Amino acid sequence: MIEIINKYGVYGKYIFLICMIICIIFFLKKKGIMSENKFKPLSTIMILGIILFVGVGITVITIATMKFME
Repeated sequence: MIEIINKYGVYGKYIFLICMIICIIFFLKKKGIMSENKFKPLSTIMILGIILFVGVGITVITIATMKFME
């Protein structure tokens, strides 16, 4: 994760976040939680929660990395 930020700069974390979201969506489709015919509001809330959790995690890692680099 830190190597991605160092290699690609500020946009590296956004690229990583987009890849994580795509992987989570494919995982949920494979498990059948997010299938097209059974799409429920609960799965939408779960996906938004996971995205928020990943976003906060990336922000914390970025802040910690910046503090260590100073």
